[in-house]
Amino acid sequence: MSTALRAAVSVAMLVGFYVLGLLQLALVGWLLYEIWTHMHGAGAAKLSWLLLAAVGAVLVGLWKAIRAQPGEPEGLLLRPEQAPDLWRTVREMAAEAGTRPPTRSDWSPRSTPPSARTPKRSA
Repeated sequence: MSTALRAAVSVAMLVGFYVLGLLQLALVGWLLYEIWTHMHGAGAAKLSWLLLAAVGAVLVGLWKAIRAQPGEPEGLLLRPEQAPDLWRTVREMAAEAGTRPPTRSDWSPRSTPPSARTPKRSA
């Protein structure tokens, strides 16, 4: 998959998140209108409160997504002068992959080593 295609898919998914939220809000508005034009009384009120609670949940999710700020990276910052062999290997791998190398490397004690992720073969 080319970089441009990956970027386009990412943007489409990002926009799609907000479009889905807005479509849900529009659907709930339409459902409330239909409920109150065809029903009256306690049943309509209960359904309305249920739908309004769903709208509230969607609005809270959209608000949190819009207001989200990136956090500070956790872990130890490893500079190129601290581990020149590692950074040389990283740059070589990036060149071989045809992409730019990373600008920073943060190491966290929560990182899982590759050996722990590899499934063990049974004998």
